[in-house]
Amino acid sequence: MRQFSLQKRITSCLVTKKLLEQIENYLFEEVPKIIGISKEEITESYSLVISDNFGEETFSSISEYRLSLFSDSTNKIYINLYTSENFIFNIHFDKNQIYSDIHVEYRSDNPRDTIIGIYNNLKRIIDQNKNLNKILNPSPLSFMIKGFLFGIGITSLVICLRGILKKEDNLSIFIYGLIFAFSFFYVILSFFKPYISFESNRQRSIKKASDWFFWGFLSFIFFGVIFVLFRKNILGF
Repeated sequence: MRQFSLQKRITSCLVTKKLLEQIENYLFEEVPKIIGISKEEITESYSLVISDNFGEETFSSISEYRLSLFSDSTNKIYINLYTSENFIFNIHFDKNQIYSDIHVEYRSDNPRDTIIGIYNNLKRIIDQNKNLNKILNPSPLSFMIKGFLFGIGITSLVICLRGILKKEDNLSIFIYGLIFAFSFFYVILSFFKPYISFESNRQRSIKKASDWFFWGFLSFIFFGVIFVLFRKNILGF
């Protein structure tokens, strides 16, 4: 017998109860057929851990979680499965990208094809909820990028304000203002939109606010460009 182990990063996504139900349905209904064990052994070996600021709670299924949404402070959800047939399965949904992954391990005559097939099917399920938060958190060291952008933003703001006081060219003022706005927009938005999000009342409110913030930023760019291009026609100088 051979052993094969796979570990892959999860794409940025929104974790909902429905998503967890779909994952569980695949694990409970399809995986037993694939690796040749009973559904009962899968369900008995399965655990779901939901963690928030108050602690961790373990369930045998997401159906035991009675609330329609997760608590506002939910920061990680772990799925663990260990069977006596040398099958190990873990999914870690964590706000921090570095801890968000899928790990599957199996020992059999042909474990590689089995594991890759299971992974691809689960990836398709998770990808239904993928989002663009990875743009705001491009790597496990995203905090360094945000710190760098914050420094650029502050510097651009200082230059922009100095240009306004000295009545310098409007184009240069607009460019530095744009750099500041982009940096501010990126850093603030990334704080409220982690790599992995969990559906909650707070998450829904943040989505509405960030959508408004995004369109406001685009409006700033649009009207800023119009002002720079037609400054003389509008103001006469």
